[in-house]
Order: sequence, then structure tokens, then C-alpha cells
Amino acid sequence: MHAGWYAGDDVWGSVYGPAMNLAKDARKFDVSPAWQAWVGAEHSIELFANLDIAEVWSHSTTLANNLCDALGIEQQNQAIVTWPDESGADLAKLNASGITASVRAGRLRAAFHLWNTEDDVTAVIAALRV
Repeated sequence: MHAGWYAGDDVWGSVYGPAMNLAKDARKFDVSPAWQAWVGAEHSIELFANLDIAEVWSHSTTLANNLCDALGIEQQNQAIVTWPDESGADLAKLNASGITASVRAGRLRAAFHLWNTEDDVTAVIAALRV
């Protein structure tokens, strides 16, 4: 439905049309490359490739464990913290404060990543206390 020139059987022959003959393999689902994004991606990939994964894990799990401590629940020693939220009340409070989280099987799921800081833990606690 949204096939572009890059999905054509003959990519460079599909640039100007008017006919569109899709590739016979999975490439028929391809979209035009996001050329501009590649410039930034090169630097981002290099940055992430040079990170110390143990340091990233330690950072994320420390934040998560700090949240557990603030919530008064057992530390889970992982970057994802879950707690019961069958009614969705905690999720609603977080969403109302602009914090992204989710509920899976009646448990609220808050995940910490490389870019999170202690301020994010503080924001979660403040939102839940409203």
C-alpha cells in the first residue's frame, strides 16, 4: 500500500515510475532509506559500542533499586521494577505527570536506562505521592 521506489524490483528503475513492479522477496516491504538519520546514527552507534556494559548495568540497576527502596519494596536487582497495580491507579498518576510506564499482568512496570538519572526516581516518587 505504501511501497516506494526502494521496494521496486529494479530499485533505480522505480525512482520515477509510473509503474511499480515490487521486488519478489521481502524487499517489497522496504521503505526509502532515511539518509539524514544515518549521519547521526554513525556517531550514536560509535558511542554505544564504546560503553562499558557493566557500568551501564550498574547505573540502571542502582536507579531501579533506589526506586524500590523509596517504594518500600524488596530490591529487584534489575533495570525494570514491577509492583502490583491491578486498578491502574499508579499508572494513571505516572502518566498524569508525564512519566512513561506500563502495566503487564496487573503489575506496573517502570524501566531505567542509560539516560535516566536520580531525578527520574525522584519524579516517580513525587508522582505516586499525589
